[in-house]
Amino acid sequence: MLCAGTEHYRLNSAQTALAQAHAEQAEQRAADARALADALTKARDVEQAKAEAAAKIATEYERGKSDAQSVADRVAAGLRAGSLRLRSELAGCQARAVPEAATGSAGAARAADDGAAIAGAAVGAGAECDAKVRALQALLISERQ
Repeated sequence: MLCAGTEHYRLNSAQTALAQAHAEQAEQRAADARALADALTKARDVEQAKAEAAAKIATEYERGKSDAQSVADRVAAGLRAGSLRLRSELAGCQARAVPEAATGSAGAARAADDGAAIAGAAVGAGAECDAKVRALQALLISERQ
């Protein structure tokens, strides 16, 4: 009878230890699930912040491209109107091209107009490149944060 009591005690102790191990395991699983949920939430927040930053940078870049076109148009209009002048190195190129391009005042006017358009386009291209560089630098900085 004493042997049966001892075995019963051992069985109860083993069952208690097993139940405690299962409870600890369940607690650990719950803690792991909470940690995973927190990590996923944090990752989504970071991803959303990066997407918002990229969208803002893209908007600024598009504004820069539009501004570059406006600058190009203003430069060409200023050259045509005479309110802007080319540097002497560029003006010399334009003056040499006029006699070759056409004869008469209509041809000279067309050549001057073409020169103003080309100069405006060059300035606009430079401004667009500047906008692209600013956007790429901002994107790189935002990715490194």
